[in-house]
Amino acid sequence: MEPTQHWERVYQTKAASEVSWYRPHLDVSLGLITSAVPDRAARVVDVGGGEATLVDDLVAAGYAHVDVLDLSATALQVARERLGESGASVGWLHGDVTTFPGAHDAGRRAAAVRVLHVPRVSRTASGVRGTRRS
Repeated sequence: MEPTQHWERVYQTKAASEVSWYRPHLDVSLGLITSAVPDRAARVVDVGGGEATLVDDLVAAGYAHVDVLDLSATALQVARERLGESGASVGWLHGDVTTFPGAHDAGRRAAAVRVLHVPRVSRTASGVRGTRRS
């Protein structure tokens, strides 16, 4: 099973609170980001954001340029719907961090990478499809 298929299956069959890594808020990650990137105008990319609430907390903290990158379109849709209008400025990126354009340009992006769960399957990159802010 390809990684994208694996994560789609996870997010299509389990609620966010049913996965082992669920936390209502990612306070440690948020604290590290706000310490390392105090400028609220900086671009922050939450890699593997899934259905996590880190994006909610970043937006609430005033970060103006937040992108969430995940292999699961289902997880991104859940997070997008949860945020509603407050997430209008968030860039929702569906794809694989290993093929994400600009992922290695650390001068342009601060990345929040919690844990990359990669099932033991073929690592064929799926590319990135996303919607950008206008």
